[in-house]
Amino acid sequence: WLDRLRNPPLPSQPGAPAMQVQPGQYEALMRSGDWQQAATLCAQIIALRQSAKAVDAPDLAAHLLNAMEIAHNLGQTAQVQAHGEQVLQLAGQLAGKAPGHGPVPEPLQRQAMEKLGDLAFAQGDTAQATRYYRQALALVTRSAGSGPQVCGLLPRLALNFERAGDVSGASECWASAHEYIIAMGDVMEDN
Repeated sequence: WLDRLRNPPLPSQPGAPAMQVQPGQYEALMRSGDWQQAATLCAQIIALRQSAKAVDAPDLAAHLLNAMEIAHNLGQTAQVQAHGEQVLQLAGQLAGKAPGHGPVPEPLQRQAMEKLGDLAFAQGDTAQATRYYRQALALVTRSAGSGPQVCGLLPRLALNFERAGDVSGASECWASAHEYIIAMGDVMEDN
């Protein structure tokens, strides 16, 4: 099955039907760790979605998020950045509109911001990482996001503040994360 996904019949081969890429194909390749082939099929899906008369923004954003993960696993940081910015453009975030008011659901916007923040953090750009993490945190808190979502962002922001030398900012984030953990109440002490 994976061999058929990796080597589909070419339309130019006699008797071969025109290849129609399905989203499940590249996702299966992602699960199997075949990142290069997944990247090729994912790019084809994105191109098909972008060329449609009516773009389904949430669907396209989900594929772009997958493309971010694929590019990350291939070590293509410029592609991670480009795909993340495309998600935010779909959401209207880079066009000067208020965050969270685009056609892309807020959870997808938040995931893009988190991944862009993680990329900036990995590159040592603490100012950019802080900006993305704060935007993601604002989306979560405005939409009454769950405690685990907030607790996933606060430690990232705290570590970023620590890297930048802002001890008070880091302490504030750790304290807020602790308050959320206590408020959740149903977590184990180790968590």
